[in-house]
Amino acid sequence: VEFAAGSYTVGSTAEEIAAAYVWCQRLVSDGCSKAQFDRESPRRQVALRTFLLDRTEVDNGIWLPG
Repeated sequence: VEFAAGSYTVGSTAEEIAAAYVWCQRLVSDGCSKAQFDRESPRRQVALRTFLLDRTEVDNGIWLPG
């Protein structure tokens, strides 16, 4: 999938971070670190060149010996 060049907003608001943290705690009560969610702030604009992204998710498990 091609993503067009342009300016994009990345990051999360304080409200979005709080909601995501609560959601994580409901799913995995002892595995959520608030600090991990706090790294999503501040919201900011980034400029990107056109880029391609695979349609199918691929992770390192496919390539690394297990």
